[in-house]
Amino acid sequence: MNAPGSPQVADSGSAPGPRPWWAPRFLAVFDVFALATILNFIVFLGVAVHLGGEAMGGKVEGDRYYLCLVRSRGTPRLYTEVTRAEFIYSRWHQGSVLLTWPLMMAGALVRSRLRGRGQNAATPEG
Repeated sequence: MNAPGSPQVADSGSAPGPRPWWAPRFLAVFDVFALATILNFIVFLGVAVHLGGEAMGGKVEGDRYYLCLVRSRGTPRLYTEVTRAEFIYSRWHQGSVLLTWPLMMAGALVRSRLRGRGQNAATPEG
């Protein structure tokens, strides 16, 4: 603590600095993106259950398309025959989940670091 009348010296501890200028917009966009990613995953699960599996583990034999349902390790895969359109949809939807989920996790890491900034920057002494 500084003596009265002496110049204030900044604490060089581990207190985070102020938030960057882009932080409020990032936080708002991230919240929407995270919600969309979670909803996308829930829809993917619902469609996979409805169709009987997913295309990434599926197979194509000639003009026949099969989605794969993996129950657990050590059990045989179950295949469900679907139309070509359903197979392509499943592949694209699963690809979107595989793309957005890691982005959401990376964004969550950035978000947690941004939310820590600025909260302890102006702590009152007392």
